[in-house]
Amino acid sequence: MIYWYCKDTSAYLPEIGQIRHFFKERNGNLTRRTVQEEQARLRKQRKKAQGFVSIFKKPLHESLTSVLPIMLIVLALGFTIAPVPNNAMVAFLLGGVMLIAGMGLFTLGSEMSMIPLGQAVGSEITRSKNVWIIVGIIFLIGLSVCYWSESQGNPALQEIGVSQSMGSMEGKEVRFGIAQSAMFTTTTTSFTTGTVNNMHDTLTPLGGMIPLLHMMLNVVFGGKGVGLMNMIMYAILAVFICGLMIGRTPEYLGKKIEGREMKLTALCIIIHPFLILFFSALAVSTSGGLEGITNPGFHGLSQVLYEYASSAANNGSGFEGLADNSYFWNITAGLAMFFGRYLSIVIQLAIAGSLMRKRFVNETVGTLRTDTLSFAVILVFVVYIFAALTFFPALALGPIAEHLTLWA
Repeated sequence: MIYWYCKDTSAYLPEIGQIRHFFKERNGNLTRRTVQEEQARLRKQRKKAQGFVSIFKKPLHESLTSVLPIMLIVLALGFTIAPVPNNAMVAFLLGGVMLIAGMGLFTLGSEMSMIPLGQAVGSEITRSKNVWIIVGIIFLIGLSVCYWSESQGNPALQEIGVSQSMGSMEGKEVRFGIAQSAMFTTTTTSFTTGTVNNMHDTLTPLGGMIPLLHMMLNVVFGGKGVGLMNMIMYAILAVFICGLMIGRTPEYLGKKIEGREMKLTALCIIIHPFLILFFSALAVSTSGGLEGITNPGFHGLSQVLYEYASSAANNGSGFEGLADNSYFWNITAGLAMFFGRYLSIVIQLAIAGSLMRKRFVNETVGTLRTDTLSFAVILVFVVYIFAALTFFPALALGPIAEHLTLWA
């Protein structure tokens, strides 16, 4: 009877014995529906038994098809047209294997947690436009300060007889002028472009502080690995703070925010400023770092801060007066770039996974609404207060001190 109900018996041979045993034990009536249900149950059981290998198969295949062709081309060139040393070839192969595994794990984590969380965030953004209001406010504040500072000119150039009627045009193209240069400077550091249409090292102190600050905040619009995903961390922090102030249970995206999520959120937010300030302190306290600082004054510290802020924020622009083509600067900037990207991504995946395992909480009268203008204002203040607590001492010794010296 079982063979009669299975059209393709070869596909179900491993299951037939188990199905026979199933009905033998239960002495039940053999029907087409019960056979199909038992087959479905056995398939589900076998799928669970396969475990991690079956789950990782698809992401691993995607990373292999992306990386392996490039590796084969490089290997072919390395053994024919452009021979490379054996140690370099071994390092390349090891790096390729690690890249394939890393891309597979990242894809797996994205499919399991970040994509579902992204759908929830997307629905929240669709319901409320406040997130764009928040980043828009921060962007406009920075643009206004940068434009005003550059349009005021440079007192040091004014003293040597260079007219500042057009503003501080040092390092800028005449065809762009102050307005377009300030706009491009603010935009390129709010997104992960790294392109420039003027020399950021020649900006006025406050004008140069704005791109530096936006990379330190790492939440203004953003691109790959920055921007919205970091703003969500600040939103969770703001929800938690507001919940403590008004005595309500912190909830975000329909999920309760508890101790585990807050610990991970705090760690994720702290990583970025820690990398910038730690490596900046290392640079100004070691001979390898001091050798690259071409300006011994306040501007020298601004160059150092900009180098590591750009690296940790995945930007790429720089205060190019810094002589950073050395082992010290290349290694430390590379470490800041690596840890600044991957540590925060791993922690955010952990937060997403923790939230996805929780039950959805229906909105009640006691729920703190996050789609209101008042919450948007609170979130802007949380971002700026955190930036002031972490970066203000360094900024006070760099661009702010330089500005006060020039305009004293």
